[in-house]
Amino acid sequence: MIDKVFSVSGDKIERLLIDENSLKFSSSKNDSVEEFRSDFNKKLSLATKEEIKFSNIKSIRLEYNEEEIKISYKNGVGLSVDCVFSFYNEEDFNTFFNYLKTERNFIEHNETLTPFKATKNTIFGLIATVIMTIVFYFKALEFATNGAVIEGRSKTRIVLRIIEVLGDKGVLAVGTIISIVLAYKIWRRYNNLPIETSYVPQSV
Repeated sequence: MIDKVFSVSGDKIERLLIDENSLKFSSSKNDSVEEFRSDFNKKLSLATKEEIKFSNIKSIRLEYNEEEIKISYKNGVGLSVDCVFSFYNEEDFNTFFNYLKTERNFIEHNETLTPFKATKNTIFGLIATVIMTIVFYFKALEFATNGAVIEGRSKTRIVLRIIEVLGDKGVLAVGTIISIVLAYKIWRRYNNLPIETSYVPQSV
């Protein structure tokens, strides 16, 4: 246990407390341990809260020279899920990983990623971009032919409005630019495979 609340950046999380048996994440901005615990233990709270027990952690991974930390663990129903976050400063980063190694006996492994592991997420992003570009292109043609019908939920209306403004050529241009950027990232990672460091509990 570390008697400190860490400031972190993640999906709906702002603070981290390293407790005796778990990692506690919260969207609240309490900086004192006492306030954090009090707010975290409230059953009725607007804050987003996530507790990851050390016994449920499968691995904690990060790529060399990257700030993003990914914790893979089993949730309350036994499903494997990920929690992704980063620290704002290097001192907190080092404190966190030193604690894992010295106090929780996590074992450090270094691995050069295979080409597939290194590029798979970007490849999926490229495929999704191509599909969305095609769909939006035909939607833009439909708007040009029949006129725009903007309806649905607010996010849907925003997307449709953007398609209407861009037009078919604009949709193709934006989709092409994004695809080129993603393809470049794939090429760069494929030719310079990153090293991933993982911290694994001794029992795993």
